[in-house]
Amino acid sequence: MNIHQPITVVIADDEASIRNGLKSSITSMDLNMEVLGSAKNGMEAWKLIRSLKPEIVVTDIRMPVLDGLNLMKKCRENHMDIDFVILSGYDDFTYAQTAIRYGARAYVLKPFKLQELEEELKNIKKEIEEKRRKTSLPESREQDSLRELSKNLFLNQLIHNEFHHPADVESGIARSGLSLTDSPCQILIFSLQPQKEQPRLPDVNALGFLKEIIAEHTAPLKGEVWENSSLQITALIFPDCEKKGLAFSAAEHVINDWKKKEGEALLAGIGTLEPNLICAGRSFGMAVTALSYQLYDTKKEIFDQSIICSQAPSISTSSIDTSPLLEAIWKNDRAAVKSYCQAFYHSLLYVSMPPPSFIRGMSIFLVTDLQNSLRKQVEQGLSLTLTPPYAKINELSTFTQIEGWSVSLFLEYGQALEKYKASGRDRVIFQAKEFIRRNMNRRIQAEDVAAVVNLSPPYFAIYFKSKTGVNFRDYVLNVKMEHAKYLLNTEDANISEVSYSVGYDDYRSFYRAFKKHTGLTPSEYQAGHQKGENNEKSR
Repeated sequence: MNIHQPITVVIADDEASIRNGLKSSITSMDLNMEVLGSAKNGMEAWKLIRSLKPEIVVTDIRMPVLDGLNLMKKCRENHMDIDFVILSGYDDFTYAQTAIRYGARAYVLKPFKLQELEEELKNIKKEIEEKRRKTSLPESREQDSLRELSKNLFLNQLIHNEFHHPADVESGIARSGLSLTDSPCQILIFSLQPQKEQPRLPDVNALGFLKEIIAEHTAPLKGEVWENSSLQITALIFPDCEKKGLAFSAAEHVINDWKKKEGEALLAGIGTLEPNLICAGRSFGMAVTALSYQLYDTKKEIFDQSIICSQAPSISTSSIDTSPLLEAIWKNDRAAVKSYCQAFYHSLLYVSMPPPSFIRGMSIFLVTDLQNSLRKQVEQGLSLTLTPPYAKINELSTFTQIEGWSVSLFLEYGQALEKYKASGRDRVIFQAKEFIRRNMNRRIQAEDVAAVVNLSPPYFAIYFKSKTGVNFRDYVLNVKMEHAKYLLNTEDANISEVSYSVGYDDYRSFYRAFKKHTGLTPSEYQAGHQKGENNEKSR
């Protein structure tokens, strides 16, 4: 294949606006990518993939007929070499884990920034181009490369539970050219730790050298060694069941030998000993879980199942109240922000080392919930960085780093809000507008707001008009009607529910107010919007 040919892409999302926007954006990015087609559900996407054979699929995680995760699974079961980028409006850690298990190359939360998506596509592009270069090597090297790829493909399928019957494993062994026996096996994962001062990926020579060391010390256990990611090397071993501690001993020798020759930090995760090859995925999962406990920055270098916490958490997202944190940020009370975060992270430690996935998941929830509250309350003129925290929190290595990053982010929000309030904006008007936004579903009287800003109702009405140029009643009506228009633009909006959402108990009153404000009845406005969308879809 010509390495300069455009990289082919298929898009799957049940929202037409997102499909069209993605197609236009990806085409306009300087990435040499061609969108072959788009689908509105997973089954349509599956048909496109089978016929067009794209190299990348950008898919929503939740779609009708066939969702994104099952689409990925279907492709893996059919041995399709496709890089998946998962889009999701649901910040759910379980979805992310499943997507990663099926081989997702990126997991991007909606609403996403195009720059974020472009960065993920750039990384995938580099790997695809490198893969193309390898396939264009001279024939002898090409055969070696194909054998290595075949071996790695089988081993990765094995540890990711893609074989469901022993016969499938036997067929995979035959295709890969490996000499493996279906006997008790175990997985070891060796993870390189980048320098904290100057994080960098290890060079190819260093990884090759590490593989040689691992192969040397696992040779007596008939091991197979391969590079599982840019920072990890995995070994499949077949230890003697009657001899205990062989895996631990091999890991210890590898780490000591590596430190003597390279000096860089290396950690090992040891999976459980399983009865046969088809259970190797369980051992791999246990090794990954054990290795994740490096989150607690212990002095340990080797992690096995003995470190894994089995006690259920004592708190959940439903027990978290972020309103004190939100108030502290609005007041830019740095001490209160730090105190809240300290108490929150301390509450997560219901045991000395709870599951790292629990810590990361609860941290993601805290930041996301706070960001959602801020989105509802700030004006458009206030610039806040409200990037979904999933990727950042999962790239941080330790518990301390996660807590420190969260505190820094919240303090940054507090400073931004403080500057916003001090930038010449009248505090009384600011508080009045905030009250109106937060109480959109109520009947708002000048007396209500006057009490909040500590002014008499008559004086407040005069003050508001002098500062904004609009009388208070007209301002409230305008805010409510604009919000009603926004709600009516959403699919399947119920007009009665919209009227209640903007503080009208009587539908007829809402009807008259809306028509006076827009010149259209609510149903006419809604029909006009839907017609416009349909026209856009038909283009």
